[in-house]
Amino acid sequence: MINPKIRVSYEDAGELELKNIGRPIKAFHIVPCKGATRSIQHSEEKPSIKIEKAEAGSLAVMLFKNLSNDEEQDYFCEGLSEDLISALSRYKKLVVVSSNASFSYKDKNKLPKEIGNELGVRYILEGKVRKLGPKIRITASLVAAETSTNLWSNNFDTTIDEIFDIQDELVGTIVTTIVGNVEKDHIKQLSNSKPENMKAYDLVLRGLEYHKKSSVSAENNKKALELFNKAIEVDPTYARAHAWQCCSLANNAEWFPEETKENWMEEALSSVNKALELDSNDPEAHRIMGAIKLLFEGDMDTAIFHHQKAIEICPSDTFHIARYALLLVYLGEPENGLEEIKKAMRIDPFCSDLMFEVQGTCLFWLGNYTEAINSYKKLRIDTRDSLFYTAASLKKLGKEEEATDILKQAINTLNMTIEKFLGSQPFKSEDNKKGLKETLELIA
Repeated sequence: MINPKIRVSYEDAGELELKNIGRPIKAFHIVPCKGATRSIQHSEEKPSIKIEKAEAGSLAVMLFKNLSNDEEQDYFCEGLSEDLISALSRYKKLVVVSSNASFSYKDKNKLPKEIGNELGVRYILEGKVRKLGPKIRITASLVAAETSTNLWSNNFDTTIDEIFDIQDELVGTIVTTIVGNVEKDHIKQLSNSKPENMKAYDLVLRGLEYHKKSSVSAENNKKALELFNKAIEVDPTYARAHAWQCCSLANNAEWFPEETKENWMEEALSSVNKALELDSNDPEAHRIMGAIKLLFEGDMDTAIFHHQKAIEICPSDTFHIARYALLLVYLGEPENGLEEIKKAMRIDPFCSDLMFEVQGTCLFWLGNYTEAINSYKKLRIDTRDSLFYTAASLKKLGKEEEATDILKQAINTLNMTIEKFLGSQPFKSEDNKKGLKETLELIA
């Protein structure tokens, strides 16, 4: 089984006949990462950075355990846990760590105190889900990390149609237990949008299970897109399905450039516009629209609005934060971008490659070339930006030979010219692009 542990993708290479093995062996080509990269899993035993102090309202929502006989129900547990994190992170007095961080403990046998120390949290929400047909039993408990004391626990017997009511009750109870009484109308503000048709909700959760693995193989993305399309057929008013359909269409164009329709971008833009029309508070729709405005239309101001809105709606999503930090770099604000990365690292101390990559780019534009190189070295797999910016950093430090070697690696392994790389950097100021071009061309 291939797991999304590092930022590479795999393409089918057929079957190989190998010596001393009596059956054909499935083979894959390893290629630069395609598709969704945000769900690449942490493989480290411990976080990359140390959180010195746990804030008063700091909380980790662990991945709810699937007690059903059917392992395929894991997707439902993950969706429920993600939704709880999203809702709880909107409450300003809580510091909720990202799902990337808390879910990394899924297969680790650690005590609450260890988890609390590593993630820098005072509270841990644990849960179990048993799903049998339409009936669901959810067991949840809130634990004080330092003492492992159970502060609250309850069982909820419900159905798929009432799952959002249980989510609201859970959110209200957790917030009240940690920070005191909260008005009911405030809890409503924290709630996630509820689909009209719960079958569509289930189809989107299934689609996300494949979408998260779309960086591994093309077939995962095809399956994800198929499920999002089905969700829209079942409930055309479900904004979340339209947003993820747009994202999968873009991934499809990357995986299958020759098969993709010429007007795929129009279809994708139509999907994300529909998502925002149906629900102006869908974080993914805002994140995607921000990327479109930046990369395809060059509309910086609108891109900023959508990225900030995505973070406002879902403050625990470090992918949104890292993308926003990179946008700030393009706007000529690397110092502010670095502050955003620090926030992301606080709620995910395991730190994704994307965080280290953007951190390195911020440091480069701040003139901290040695620190920039150190950040890029922390990536599990070199990326386009890490290679070109490392070469430029080495040149700035006067390390000519090393700079030449890295630039050659970037050009040869990625099949990318300096001009093409510069085209991927949408700076607001042409001076930034001009300066970077001069540095790279001096190496070449």
